[in-house]
Amino acid sequence: MQIGKYEKADIHVFIPVEKFITGLRIRTLLLVCRRRRVRHQPVRARLARKIILISLFYWSRFNAAMRNYDYIEADDCYDMAVAWIRSGNIEKGVERLNRAIDLNPCFIYAYITLARAYALKKKYSDAVHALKRAAWIDPAFDRLHFLMAKYAYRNGDHKSALIFIERALSIDRKMLYELTKEFIMAGWPG
Repeated sequence: MQIGKYEKADIHVFIPVEKFITGLRIRTLLLVCRRRRVRHQPVRARLARKIILISLFYWSRFNAAMRNYDYIEADDCYDMAVAWIRSGNIEKGVERLNRAIDLNPCFIYAYITLARAYALKKKYSDAVHALKRAAWIDPAFDRLHFLMAKYAYRNGDHKSALIFIERALSIDRKMLYELTKEFIMAGWPG
């Protein structure tokens, strides 16, 4: 395998390298160097290290491209889940949303849609749990705390709802959050 174009030199030296590095077998790379430098053992070791570093660089670029593919697949799973939920098949939608979250754990809107799907099935505690997982990833997203307060209130847990809405208010003081806090306080029996 030849990587890039190299300058012309006196001798082209092929150095075979067979190492296992993170499951990738590196076979042969083309290096261009002068004959007198390759004869010394320390120089050979340095060249072998350069070969390994170059191959790791290209392997990391390949992995980055594959991670982008996972993001694309996560978007596709999310779109399928939304279509299933809109058509009324919530179970398949939840399954696809979980798959999207497995592919891209930082996909916050997948967590929000998953919580909405659980709320449609009247599973408010599962909805709060899904949003808590999203809040671990992005704690500064105030909408997550507002939705946790909303689903906790619907579940009958007024104390947790008040805690969640206060977190949302500490992040962003929106009028909606102020009114929600007043609503929770008015309906709280304690």
